[in-house]
Amino acid sequence: MDQFKSIITKAINGGLSGGKTDGNGVYFVLTAPDVTEGNTIQEGATFCGTYCGYHYDMEINGQRIYWSFVGNPATQCPTGCAYNNNAITGDVGMDAIASIFSHELTEAVTDPYNNEAWMSTSGTGENADMCAWTYGTVQGTAPNTWNAVVGGQKYLIQQNFNPKLGKCVASA
Repeated sequence: MDQFKSIITKAINGGLSGGKTDGNGVYFVLTAPDVTEGNTIQEGATFCGTYCGYHYDMEINGQRIYWSFVGNPATQCPTGCAYNNNAITGDVGMDAIASIFSHELTEAVTDPYNNEAWMSTSGTGENADMCAWTYGTVQGTAPNTWNAVVGGQKYLIQQNFNPKLGKCVASA
């Protein structure tokens, strides 16, 4: 976790957020395809081995912040973290990052302290975990499918669990 604290502190003190720590934000560490990472929070967990991203909290500059690691699986595990090697943008790794980013942001908001603030009653995971690798209605043909358009760019983003409806939906 120290490596992430160093990266995020350097970004904040270097001018990100005007040099001020934002306790209402979620800081993301996104990697290049050749970066490996061993989760220092859960013993034995590794990027591409047991996860594609994760979120956590820590104190920086005297304030509690929320952060997430999202690895780029393009060369290390495209079949493990990129759905069907989907490449609607032409970049398998970045397409996977978009969906993993969405997944981790949702969980960082609903379970910011990783204390199971939002956990399924069956114990199967956080809200985004309940819909992992489900995408609902998609357009296009594999490996170029999408279910969301942001700023004119097509993306394939996993669904999220909506507790009121009791099912995975494109947006909760």
